[in-house]
Amino acid sequence: MLDGHFFYSRKRIAIALEPDLLYAVTGFLGDMGAEVVAAVSPTQSPVLERLKAATIMVGDHSDVETLARDADLIVSNSHGRQGAARIGVPLHRMGLPMFDRLGAGLRVQVGYRGTRELLCDIGNLFLAREMDHESHEHGHDDHGESHGCGGGSCGCNAV
Repeated sequence: MLDGHFFYSRKRIAIALEPDLLYAVTGFLGDMGAEVVAAVSPTQSPVLERLKAATIMVGDHSDVETLARDADLIVSNSHGRQGAARIGVPLHRMGLPMFDRLGAGLRVQVGYRGTRELLCDIGNLFLAREMDHESHEHGHDDHGESHGCGGGSCGCNAV
């Protein structure tokens, strides 16, 4: 966790999961230094009152898509893939259903090993996005506006 927190710091994350998993993942990501900008649950639950997120709501993936426009990552099940693709935000698949990844049901997602895997998987998504961003040329026009990849995880707001 000590090494990984550098990649999570100040990242904006939108999460759409079942209430109990939403609570656990929101807490984990917050502890890693990320800001949970949206926490969306498909059902009402008392655990939602304990979430630490900028926006908490009962909704669906269209709500996540709306709330995640400025996010660095979406955490959701496989149904989140279309919205994430439309707004150009990476998706970390978690929860059920997960029908578009082979071996998803074989992955360990609990305990020390599961936490370690989650930390590395999401950290590697951030790292890959940052590396992709650095590979683009960045320039500024005469008006001081930057032009580049469209906003990598390094915080650039290039268009």
